[in-house]
Formats: sequence, C-alpha cells, structure tokens
Amino acid sequence: MGTLQVGGTTLGVKNTSTNKIDLSNVGDIASGTIGSGVTIADGASPHGWQHIGTKHYNTDTSPTDTSYFPLVNEAGSTLTVSSEFVAYRILFQLSNTAGDKNLNFRFMTGASSYESSSNYTYYYDVKTQGGGTGHYSQSSSDNKLFIAENNYQYAGGRGNQGEIIIFNVYASASDVPTIDGNQYSTSRNNGYIPHGWLHHVGHDNGNADRYLFGGFKFNVNRYFTGFAFYFESDASMYQGSWTSIYGLKLA
Repeated sequence: MGTLQVGGTTLGVKNTSTNKIDLSNVGDIASGTIGSGVTIADGASPHGWQHIGTKHYNTDTSPTDTSYFPLVNEAGSTLTVSSEFVAYRILFQLSNTAGDKNLNFRFMTGASSYESSSNYTYYYDVKTQGGGTGHYSQSSSDNKLFIAENNYQYAGGRGNQGEIIIFNVYASASDVPTIDGNQYSTSRNNGYIPHGWLHHVGHDNGNADRYLFGGFKFNVNRYFTGFAFYFESDASMYQGSWTSIYGLKLA
C-alpha cells in the first residue's frame, strides 16, 4: 500500500479500492478552494446547522407502527436526538392519500414509542387567502402537537410545507450538548421542557390557502429521542412528500 509523505510525515495512504490517496493527517488547511466534486460528510462542521437526514416518499407510503412517519429513521432503528445538538430544525412538505386529514406531530421516547400524554401546548395564528384570520390554542391538555387542519388529499405542492424549530430536547440527563466549550448544565431549572415554534403554508380544503405561525411546548420535563409526523385516521403519505432535519451544533 502506497503512502503520501511530506518531510517524512505521512499525510495519507493509497486506497486500493479507489486507487486514490485518502488524506488522514493533513492538519490545518489555511487556504484554497474546495471543488464541486468534494463531498463534506454530515457532522463535519464544528458549528452551525448540520444535516441529520432527509426522507423522501417517492411512492404512496403506509405509516410505521400503524400511524407514524418518524423523521430520518424508522421505528426500531437508531433515533435522532443527539448530545451533539442544542436545537433541531425540521423542514417538510407533506400530503396524505386518504382525504382531508389533520396533520399532527409527536415526540418519541424510544424505538416504536410515541409520547401521547396530555402535555402538549400550542398557540397559533392563521391568515387565509381571502384575508381572514383565526387561531388555534390548547392550554396544556392535548395528547399531540397539532400542525395543520384538513391537509388536502393528493395536494402535492399544495399540501403543507413549512418549518419547525425545537429547543430543550435531550435523550437523557447524561446526553446533553456542549455549548461554546462548556457542557450544558443538567441542573438548570426546567432544562428539558421542549419549546419551539413553527410556520407553514398550504391548502386547507374548504378554507382555501392558509399561513399558520405560532409557538408550542411540552408542558413537563421529559427526555425524548426523536420526532414523528402522523395524519388523522392513520392516513398514508402521498408520493413526493418529504422531511429534512438539521441539528444546531455550538461546541
């Protein structure tokens, strides 16, 4: 196996599969250009939003565990929440195949385990295509996070598309992130009550196009391992729908 050396220091070795040099000991790169053919692996950046994973439903897809569409990983696989991240950003474009079904969201507490206790709180404002306004609110007793009403069947790009930002989500007391070189304090008051906000646009069948925005929280301290969408009446996902999730790293 060949090696690449400079001044007696080995910088990399030849990969016999690709017939190229794999660099593993180059130190700091102070200048230069990263070409368009270079792939930067997820998690490579020390700060900022890092891509965790994307799911695209290229065919109509039945839910996992009867009802759910977990982000990134299906039930039973490695879950999403990590000690690397202080916040999570979810982008989505979702439609269902079964009619005018509400779109909802739940936290996960483990593989095939979805949090359904009555501790979800949300408060949203709505603006409609014709200029009307309204709101949705739940003080502290819903068993899910409501996302959108009457998600339109086979809507494609007229389903619901938007963004969710979530803070204070940790898998356990020992699974906490580092922020600016300091590990997050697990003794801080209410340190793991998830809070967040969302906004999205889409077609509410019977009420035209709408824009919804607002905040939410899970009303007690609880550790979570992942996130999942689901439709009312266990509806299937319409082809072309997708989700993508990012984690904020502030080490």
